[in-house]
Parts: sequence; C-alpha cells; structure tokens
Amino acid sequence: MDVNRVAYWVLFIGMILSEILLISSLILSTLLNLKSLAIILAFFGVGILIATPYTRVLAISLVSFMNRDHKLLLISLFVFVTMMVSLISGLVFNIVPHG
Repeated sequence: MDVNRVAYWVLFIGMILSEILLISSLILSTLLNLKSLAIILAFFGVGILIATPYTRVLAISLVSFMNRDHKLLLISLFVFVTMMVSLISGLVFNIVPHG
C-alpha cells in the first residue's frame, strides 16, 4: 500500500468533510436563521479540520506497519506523540506562544 496515496486521501476527505460542514453552517446561519444548528455544524467542521493532521499521521503509522517499514513507523509515531504532547499541553496548561 502506498503511503503517499493514503496520506492524500486522508487529507482530501478531511478537507471535503470540513468544507461541507462549514458551508452548511454558513447557509443555515445566514439564509435559514437556524443559529443553534449552524453552531453545532461549525463546531464539527472545525473539529474535523483540526483532527485531520492527527488522522493522517496515524494512517501513515498504520500503513508503514503493514508495509513493515520500521523506520517510517518510528518517525510517524514520534511525530504523533509530539503532536499529542503539544495538543495536551496547550489544552491543560493553556500554553500559548508569545510574539
């Protein structure tokens, strides 16, 4: 299985799903005046957009495991752990860059 193709499809599907949800939210908010449903759709759209890179790294880890590419597996797992530590430290400790 090709790692690049899997990464492409994960990014493509994540982008399309988040666009559909965000555009639906915009339409519901402006044209139909359904604010509460629009907020929920926007929340899920942004959530999918944020989760897409994490999903891509996990998919690359899975494909590299299936292909027995141990070097890529270690690198992708290191990247995933780094991303998770960054996410958790930002949420728990409210760490933001100053600049």
